[in-house]
Parts: sequence; C-alpha cells; structure tokens
Amino acid sequence: MPEVVDTCSLATPASVCQTKHLHLRCSIDFTLRALTGTTVLTVQSQEDNLHSLILDTKDLKIEKVVINGQEVKYVLGERQGYNGSPMEISLPIALTKNQEVVIEISFETSPKSSALQWLTPEQTSGKEHPYLFSQCQAIHCQAVLPCQDTPS
Repeated sequence: MPEVVDTCSLATPASVCQTKHLHLRCSIDFTLRALTGTTVLTVQSQEDNLHSLILDTKDLKIEKVVINGQEVKYVLGERQGYNGSPMEISLPIALTKNQEVVIEISFETSPKSSALQWLTPEQTSGKEHPYLFSQCQAIHCQAVLPCQDTPS
C-alpha cells in the first residue's frame, strides 16, 4: 500500500519519525505581540539510518537547536504559501529504528502569527488587561512552535 502524503504538512511523516512528547516553555510579551520560548521534542525514528528530520514552521524566528547538549545545524527553507517554511534539522548521529532523541528548539513567534490573536485591554470586558488566545487548528500550530503540524 503506498504511503499517504499529507499535502498540508512539510514535516517528515510519522511513518519515518514520530513525536512522542512535546514540552513547551514560553513567555508572553504583550508589547511585542510575541511568544519567546523553547520547545523540547522527544522524537522516535521509525526507520534505520535517519540523518535529519523536517518540522513545520510558519513565521517563526529560530534562535538555536540543541541535541544532547550540542548545538546542531538546521536550515529554514523558503516559505511555501499556507504551508509555511520547512525546518530541516541535521541529527548529530544517524538514528536506528525505534531510537529516540531529544531536540530543544529556542524560538520567537511573529506578531503576525496566524495562530495567535491579541486583544488590547479596551477590547476585553474588564477593559483592564490585554488578552491572548490561540487557534491552532487545522495547521496553525506551526505558527506557535516548530512541530509536525499535520491535521491528518
């Protein structure tokens, strides 16, 4: 049976590499209308000899990528319409089937993030504090953090 390709994602498919755990730490800056933070992904290779993986991103500034305490190379590809930009991460060693690796990515969102909506105090019922809410479906999570953002 041929592999099903998700046309809404640029990420490495789950049949090749699966995200097993995601931990998000971030700070909210209402003045800049941005989140800054780190996402820690535990990914598991589903095949032998995996040298790199691709995550979905959209309008993100990537500060650095760290694997096992070592900063690694990554390439942020050209924007591909609503699909955002592919982020290819080079792994320090080739993974074998079922081997896991922990990837820590430091990032900042854009004020134009398609997933984040910012309200001024005047737009809220109390008129005292700003408000932020997110809408990540169907493919807007990649505008908050690098991930395998596949709706299928």
